Amino acid sequence: ARALAAAWPGGVRPAASPAPPRRAGPVLALAGSLSPVSRAQVARAEGFVRHAADPARLADDGGALAGLAERIAAGLAAGQDVLVETALPDGAALPPAAAARVTARLGAAILARTVPGLLAIAGGDTSSHAVQALDLWALAHAGSAAPGVAHCLARSDDPRLDGLSIVLKGGQMGPPDLFARLRTDRLPDIPAA
Repeated sequence: ARALAAAWPGGVRPAASPAPPRRAGPVLALAGSLSPVSRAQVARAEGFVRHAADPARLADDGGALAGLAERIAAGLAAGQDVLVETALPDGAALPPAAAARVTARLGAAILARTVPGLLAIAGGDTSSHAVQALDLWALAHAGSAAPGVAHCLARSDDPRLDGLSIVLKGGQMGPPDLFARLRTDRLPDIPAA
């Protein structure tokens, strides 16, 4: 769409409107991607309380998943920006799709306890499974947090989740300082339906 708009005779200009501040509250970033781009973004993410998540352990131990979700939710409730990083596998690891599903279950368990101001999910499979694990009926596209990084608003019958800002990115997308920028930048927003 951008290429078409740029090539259109006379250009196409969207209506300019000031972007309102993102919903109040801390950022929860789930970095399920093991891509080099995502790993570099995680390495540059400043100001986050970090938690490592071993998908193989969380898949085998429901108590470990619940305990980690509780610790992360407590940090978010205290106003901390939290980054959950999928641990690099040592030895036997889950297949990538299974790891994405476990990370999605962890995200859903966290949001069952508390809802952040912004949910950022890194990894194409992780993003797909995480959105499906939430009680949503739609995502409304609100704009781009960065080139190739979608900013959406959740639509849900659950009033806690309805209007939640969600940033979704594939593993190879986004600038090196993406997570750090999500903590401080204003994101475009759209009104609730």
